[in-house]
Amino acid sequence: MPNICFVGMIVLHLLQATIYPPSNLPDLYEVFWCIAGCAMLSLGYVITLSKLYSSQSFGPSSDG
Repeated sequence: MPNICFVGMIVLHLLQATIYPPSNLPDLYEVFWCIAGCAMLSLGYVITLSKLYSSQSFGPSSDG
């Protein structure tokens, strides 16, 4: 999963450095960065929650 994020960030950097956005959309790459950042944060959050819920140490202990 982190490799996909790294590749996506590198591609966005290369696009931003080589291709100019259209004049009617000057903030195009900033919007792409916001979307990519939100997607990566959301995916990381979901992965963390799924690992937390699937672990055996979650919840009250049955010792008692």
